[in-house]
Amino acid sequence: MWKALRRFGRFGFGASLFWASACSGNSVSPTSPVATTNQTNDLIQSSSTLGRAVTDETLANAGWTCIKPGNGLTLCFPPGLGAPPFMPVVGAPTYTFMAFTADHQYVHRVTLRRADLYHGEPCLGGAPWVYLGFINLDYFECINEPA
Repeated sequence: MWKALRRFGRFGFGASLFWASACSGNSVSPTSPVATTNQTNDLIQSSSTLGRAVTDETLANAGWTCIKPGNGLTLCFPPGLGAPPFMPVVGAPTYTFMAFTADHQYVHRVTLRRADLYHGEPCLGGAPWVYLGFINLDYFECINEPA
């Protein structure tokens, strides 16, 4: 199942951002506060913690930007960062965000590294980096599966 979601998430990411940027009102509606803004840095560092304790709804409630791009996943970006811009705009050096299923289950953490900063480094966990230029994002993507 993880491989299917991973593949679906990888190739759906850029197109998803395209459609999400063209639409408004795609954020997740929070239902109960569990995470606080002070916890977000710790949460983004530990995807194993996210596996059971945090959902897209709790992150949205803590100030994260969560979008439902239409690929069956919800993508949550830390407060103040947002999603990466499309070319030719240059965005932040890296983006790290979380992906969740439609039923709020954590799937994986995704890291994007701007193409001008990527020099063949291995992806965390040994997975390959994938260039997203084919969807007009000048970033390499690394998907970190849960342990």
